[in-house]
Amino acid sequence: MGKYDINLEQSATEILVRQRSLTVGRAYSGKATLRRPADSAEILETVRSFNPNEVGQQIVIQELIVYLGMLIKESPEWFADMHTIRVGHILQLLIAKQKRTSGSPLDQAFNELLALPPHRILQMLRETLENYETSQTQLGEVENLHYEGELRELRSARFPASMDPADRGGAEDWQRVARTRRQRRPRKRGVLRRVWLLLGRCRGLMIGEKINSKRRIDSDAVYAQMTSGEQTFKLHVNHLLNKIQAPVYRQLTVETLRALASIFKDNPELRIDDTLYTDILIGHAVRLSWLQQHPEHQDRYEEMVSLAWQSFYQLPPHRVANGILDALIHLLNP
Repeated sequence: MGKYDINLEQSATEILVRQRSLTVGRAYSGKATLRRPADSAEILETVRSFNPNEVGQQIVIQELIVYLGMLIKESPEWFADMHTIRVGHILQLLIAKQKRTSGSPLDQAFNELLALPPHRILQMLRETLENYETSQTQLGEVENLHYEGELRELRSARFPASMDPADRGGAEDWQRVARTRRQRRPRKRGVLRRVWLLLGRCRGLMIGEKINSKRRIDSDAVYAQMTSGEQTFKLHVNHLLNKIQAPVYRQLTVETLRALASIFKDNPELRIDDTLYTDILIGHAVRLSWLQQHPEHQDRYEEMVSLAWQSFYQLPPHRVANGILDALIHLLNP
């Protein structure tokens, strides 16, 4: 309804005046970060702009900002090592905590979180911040993948530079060209065949926002009701891809699906006993790629998240694919 909590502006100010930045949307967009006090309407607009079509997420992020403004006054020691308070990341920690409690998938755990009374969310937030390192570890644990079958030498199977487009110009031009190419309409050629292959090797796919149940494709349901060439299947997959509003991220998602299909095709015995989340794989690919280039940032990656995403956007397709491969290996071998 476009309303906001009366304490939203004051709570954000409490955080900012203590020399903390406040990120209220996707970590990979620097524009989602507040660095100066703003009125409630401006904060609300930023929250809505960087969490589009996700009303539940928009609401709970505002609620968390109010609670964080209270807690940074009450227990400033919990925030001593946080130069940027990433509300979206803290929300992921709460969802992981709820998942461990209920055993539900991530998207269902998010819906359960939305149904909790405010005092319970505040209590969970206190517990999360008080044991922040443990909460980070638990987030990693709920994202791990379980598998069956033989894992061939995934680490030695790398994507070659020959898969990159031939019209990219000289190698030194790639960083200039890459983002422009990914901002265009994504090239979806062959993606339906790849999605069908993936659905046969896992319990399901979440394409896009990992906590939105509407982004899920359930393998059993699709295989029972559709065929790979059916128009309904084509429309459903294209609808999920088109729901990703940022063209550059939509293209990364398409590239992720292609890379995953190639990996599974080369490992015919591999079966994942979980849902594959493109969001999670891309997030880990960004982190691992950045730390490979900047190992000195291992202990302060949280400060480099925005730079890491911008760097990943500029990589050629074969390095993006290798990043997805590294992310899959990481999740299969925690």
